[in-house]
Amino acid sequence: MIALSPMVIYQASSVTYDTPILALSLFIVAYIIKLYYQVEQINDKQLIYLLLITFIIHIIKQGYLFIPLLAIILPQEKFVKKNYYWGIIILLVVIYFLATQIWNIYVSSLNLPPFPKFLSDFKYGGDESINIILSNPLEFIYKILMNFITQGKEWLWGAFGRFGYSYTIMNKLILFIYGFVLISVAFLDKGNYKEFDLKTRIKILTVAILGILFIVVGFFVTSTPIGANLVFGIQGRYFIPFISILLLALYNNTFHFELFTRYKYIFVLIFMFIILTFTVIFINNELWKA
Repeated sequence: MIALSPMVIYQASSVTYDTPILALSLFIVAYIIKLYYQVEQINDKQLIYLLLITFIIHIIKQGYLFIPLLAIILPQEKFVKKNYYWGIIILLVVIYFLATQIWNIYVSSLNLPPFPKFLSDFKYGGDESINIILSNPLEFIYKILMNFITQGKEWLWGAFGRFGYSYTIMNKLILFIYGFVLISVAFLDKGNYKEFDLKTRIKILTVAILGILFIVVGFFVTSTPIGANLVFGIQGRYFIPFISILLLALYNNTFHFELFTRYKYIFVLIFMFIILTFTVIFINNELWKA
């Protein structure tokens, strides 16, 4: 349902690096869950796959450090040695900064034109922003909190169906229904696997929350003019990779609705057909018509 959401479908119809990021983020979350539930120990080949996918994600786009770090939920006993667990977690962090450095070196080697002139009207980010934050961390925390309060709803709409350059939003009632059904399916979709214990659920939620904060703080430090209160440049689609992680915390075998369990595939199929039909008609009428 996440992969076929209105916003993801729209992104997939455009030329943007968000498309492979969305695909790979869903893939790596699924792969980590596979490793979590497999009976046998995690082998070297699987660890190499995990690190390779992480590297590709970070090369494509910066800011998604915490998606691969969902690997912290993997039980230590699944590794040949417990030291391997912490070694992999450290490597997942190192790969983020390694990929960033490789990309920066590559970009600096290109003969690119200067930034547009209007960017010089403001002073952006860098060491000065960090120094201001460190000099008054409470004020910084307050600003970030206020951004979630004042802009959070728009970010949420943008994660589900805000098209163009975030200017054209779908019917909000449709998006609300979609979000409600998505949460309901995640909660009621009884599976054959054991439930996550409380410690694992806390780890899952921590990864999702820190990942979202990482993006917001990153934009505040690098893309927001110094002295501004509002974070500049964030679009709701940047948070889509964390939806699957947030919903993962709802997985349980305790609460279920028998009728839904029996007919869930038919229900989801019909529901998504209706949503996608509406999405295509809306995009065609609002963005693609001549």
